[in-house]
Amino acid sequence: MPGRPWLRRAAGLYGIVDSYLDGTGRRRVVPYGTLVSLLAALGVDASTESSARLACEGEKAKRAARLLEPVRVVTVEPTGPRSVASDGMLRWAFRPGERDGSLEWRAELSEEAGPCHAREGRAPRGHPWTVTFPRPRGLGYHTFRIRLGSGDGEVEATQRVVVAPARCWDGGPGRERRGLFGLCVNLYALRSQRNWGVGDLGDVRRLLAWCRRVGSSFVGLNPLHAIRNEGTDTSPYSPSSRLFRNWLYLDVGRVPELRHLPALRKRISASDLGRTLEVLRRGESVPYERVRDLKRRTLLLLYEAFLRGVAGEKRRAEFETYCEREGAELEDFAVFCALEDVLRARFGGWPGWPPEYRALRSRRVEEFRRERGREVGFYRFLQFETDRQLAELAREASRLGLPVGLYQDLALGSSADGFDTWARPELFVAGVEVGAPPDAYSRSGQNWGFPPVDPRKLRETGYEFWIRLLRTASAHAGAVRIDHVLGLFRQFWIPSGRPAREGTYVRFPFEELVSVLALESHRARALVIGEDLGTVPKGFSRRTRNRGILSCRVLYFERTRGGTFRPARSYPSEALATANTHDLPPVEGFLRGRDLELRYEAGAIPSRAALSKALASRRKEVAALRKRLSADGLLPESAPAGGVAFLRAVHAFLGRSPSRLVGISYDDLTGETDPVNLPGVSPDVYPSWRRKNRRNLEDVVRDPAVRTCLEGLEHRRFRAPRRNRSRRR
Repeated sequence: MPGRPWLRRAAGLYGIVDSYLDGTGRRRVVPYGTLVSLLAALGVDASTESSARLACEGEKAKRAARLLEPVRVVTVEPTGPRSVASDGMLRWAFRPGERDGSLEWRAELSEEAGPCHAREGRAPRGHPWTVTFPRPRGLGYHTFRIRLGSGDGEVEATQRVVVAPARCWDGGPGRERRGLFGLCVNLYALRSQRNWGVGDLGDVRRLLAWCRRVGSSFVGLNPLHAIRNEGTDTSPYSPSSRLFRNWLYLDVGRVPELRHLPALRKRISASDLGRTLEVLRRGESVPYERVRDLKRRTLLLLYEAFLRGVAGEKRRAEFETYCEREGAELEDFAVFCALEDVLRARFGGWPGWPPEYRALRSRRVEEFRRERGREVGFYRFLQFETDRQLAELAREASRLGLPVGLYQDLALGSSADGFDTWARPELFVAGVEVGAPPDAYSRSGQNWGFPPVDPRKLRETGYEFWIRLLRTASAHAGAVRIDHVLGLFRQFWIPSGRPAREGTYVRFPFEELVSVLALESHRARALVIGEDLGTVPKGFSRRTRNRGILSCRVLYFERTRGGTFRPARSYPSEALATANTHDLPPVEGFLRGRDLELRYEAGAIPSRAALSKALASRRKEVAALRKRLSADGLLPESAPAGGVAFLRAVHAFLGRSPSRLVGISYDDLTGETDPVNLPGVSPDVYPSWRRKNRRNLEDVVRDPAVRTCLEGLEHRRFRAPRRNRSRRR
C-alpha cells in the first residue's frame, strides 16, 4: 500500500492486518476502505493521510504516558488447585519524567484472597526505579496500585495481576491415562417420550445413566446460552447472552414446586394438555415457539407457588444465595427479558426500541425495574432453576463415576440485539460483523452476523467479561469446548454492508486470554477443548496444545493432499477426535452426499453441473474412506458404504487414535442424514437448528444395533466404580 503508509501504520497500531492469506492460500491485500471503516468503528479517524498520522501520534503518546498497563499476567506452575510456590518476586519499573521531579510514591499489592502488602518511598529525579513485592501465594486475580505525588498533583494507576498456571487443567494427578469416549448431543433436537417437544435436562439425565452402562465418559452439549427461541433466533451460536442460559431446556417435572401442586401435575398429564404435548413430540422440526409459550405459562404457575413458599425456606435460601452470587448482572438480564416481553413484538431488537429503553441505567429502565418487579423476579427464578438442574446433573455424573461428566460449549459471539450488547454497548464494536475469509468451502467468505468484542476495551476492563463467560461455561462441567478458539488470537472483521471478502483480521491478546482461560479451567477443574478447524495459521494448534488446550480432529478433514485418509495413529494425543461437527452432515448424510443436495436446493451450489461435480468428488472421498477402513481391517472390502457395520468401523477407527477423547455423534446413532446447520445459508432458505432426531431416546438406548455401533471402543470404556465416588466441582 505505497499510497497510504500512515493508514497502514494506524491499522497496525490497532491490530488490524492489511494483508493475509485466505483459506485457499491466496494472498489478499485489504482495501483502503476496509481499514478506514474498521478504524472508524474503533473511534479512530484515518480517512486521510493527515488524520491517520495524527491518530498514530496520539495513540503512541497515550501509550507512552500510561503509568501502568491495565493487566499483567504471570504464569506459574501450580502446587495445588489454588496455590503456587511463593519464592518468586514481582517487580514494576518506573521512570518519572523531568517534569515530575522527585515524587513521593506509595504502592500496594492486594492479594485476591489474602493480605494487602504496601511499600512507599521517593522517586529520584530522572532515574529509573522499581517496586518489588513477593509473588502472591495463590493463583488468581490480584490488584497492584501505585500513587505518585500528593495533593492536586497526585496520580494513581491500577493494574490487575493475573497469576495463572502455564497450562489448562489436565484432569489432575488421578486422571485417566488412557483415551475416553463420550456422546455429543444437539440437545434441542433430541426426541423422547417425556420431553415437551424440545430436548431438555431430564433427557440429559437419562443419557448420563446410559453412558454409564456403555462405558461412555461424558455427554457433550451444544451451547446452552440464552436465546429467544423464535423465528430465526434459534442458533445456539448467536445467543442473546452468553452469560445466562436458555431456560427452555428446563425439565418441568423436576421443578420442586410441582410436587406441591397435585392439581397442576394432574393437568400436565390430562388429556387436553397431554394431546398437545404428544403433537409437539411427534413433529418433524423443533417447535421452539409453541414449547416456549407452553412452558412459560406452566413455569409462571410454579413461580407463583415459589413465591408462596410451598417448597420451604431452604429453597428460598438457595435462590437468594444464587442471586447474590450472580450479582446485579442477573437482575439486569431479568429486566432485559421483561422489557423484551413488552417491546419486542412492536419494535424488534433493542436498537429499535424507544431511546429511553436503550440504555441499561436510564431513568425509564429503572422505573420499569421497580414497576415490573414480579416479571423481573420470574426471569431470575428461571435462571436459578436452570442452574440448579445443571448442578444436579453434575452431581449425578459424579455419582455414576463418569470421568468427565458434562462437557459444555462456549460460542464465539453474542447477537447484535441481545442482552450482552444492550448491557455493555461500550465493549462491542458497532458497524462490524465477525465472519471468515474465503476458503474452499465458501469462495465468497462468511459473515456470521454478530458484532465483535473490542480487544482493547476487554483488556482495559481487566478481562472481566471474559472471566464471567468462562465461569458460566464451566459451571457444573468437566470439560469446556471453546468454539472457534482462533478467535482468541485473531478475528475476521467485516465492515457492515460490505461482502465478507472485503474483511480482514484483527489481532487479540492471545497469551493473556489463554492465561485467564487456564486459570478458570483450574478453578473449575474442567478440561478445555479448542475448536481449531477451518483457516488456522501454521503452528497455531501446536501453540494451543502447549497451553493444555485439546485440539479438534474431524475424520472428514483428516486427508492428505492426494485425498487419502490419514491413519488413526497420525491424530494428536491431546485432542478430541470426531467423525463430524454440528456444521457437517452425519456419517450417513456424508456418504449419500445429502449435504451437497441441500446446498444445491438452497442456492449455495449454483448449478446442476456444479452439483454433479461435487457429488463425483464426494464419491471419491467415500471410496477413500472405505479403503482406509478396509486397509485397517475394520470393514470388509465388499461391505456397503453405510449402515451399522460402516458406522461401527468409523467409531472403531476413531477409537484407535491416540487422541485423549473421542466424541460419538448422537445424530449418527439415530441414523440422521441431514445436518442441523448449513453454514452460510440463510435460515429462511434452510431451517438450521430446527431438525429433530428421527428416533426416540428410549428406543435408541435399548437398540442392540446402537450398541453394535459402539463396538471397537471397548478399550476406551471407563470402569464404573463399585461405590459412589464424589468429585469436587
